[in-house]
Amino acid sequence: MSLFDNVTSVRVQEDTPQSPSLFDGVTSVRQRDEDEYEPDLVLPENFSVSALAGSDDYMTKVRAYMGNRLGEGGKQKDGEENKDYIERFLSHMRSFENNTIDLTQEMSYIYGADDQERKQFAEAYDIYNSLPGMFSAGGGSVLSGLYDYTTLNVFDPANIVGVGVGTLAAKQFAKQGVK
Repeated sequence: MSLFDNVTSVRVQEDTPQSPSLFDGVTSVRQRDEDEYEPDLVLPENFSVSALAGSDDYMTKVRAYMGNRLGEGGKQKDGEENKDYIERFLSHMRSFENNTIDLTQEMSYIYGADDQERKQFAEAYDIYNSLPGMFSAGGGSVLSGLYDYTTLNVFDPANIVGVGVGTLAAKQFAKQGVK
C-alpha cells in the first residue's frame, strides 16, 4: 500500500505566488472512497512471479510500462527470460518505493505522462502490489530483493543526511557531556 493510494485529487489555489515549497498553494487533498475505485485490472488471488511470467496479458502490461518509462533500457532484451525481466521490473518498482531521488523521478514522470502512460503505470503498480513479497512463496528473488533494499536505502539521500546530522548531534552532545 502506498502513501498516495487513496488520493484522487489535489486542489491548488490559482493565485499562489512562486515559492520554494512543494506544498505551497495546496488547500486540500480529497480522500478517495473505497467504493469509488474499481481497477480495470483484476488479478488472481494467488498471483505469483511464475504466474506473471506465464501470462502474455500481464507481461504485455509490464512491458508497455517499462518500455515507456525507461525507454530502450526498460524493454525486454532478446533472449531474456520472463522471470529475469520481472526481476528488473521488481527492482525498478522497489527503487521508487525506497529511494527519495527515484520517487521524485517517478512522480515527475507520472506528472508529465499522458492518460495512456498513467494507466500503464497504474496497471504495472497493481501487478507489483499483487505479487507476494520476496520472502513469500511465489515472490521474487530474495537475493535481488535484499540487494535492492540495501543499496536503495543505504544510498538514499534522506538517510545519508539523517545519519550525518545524527552523528554531528551526537558529537556535540558528547562534547557537552564531557564539560
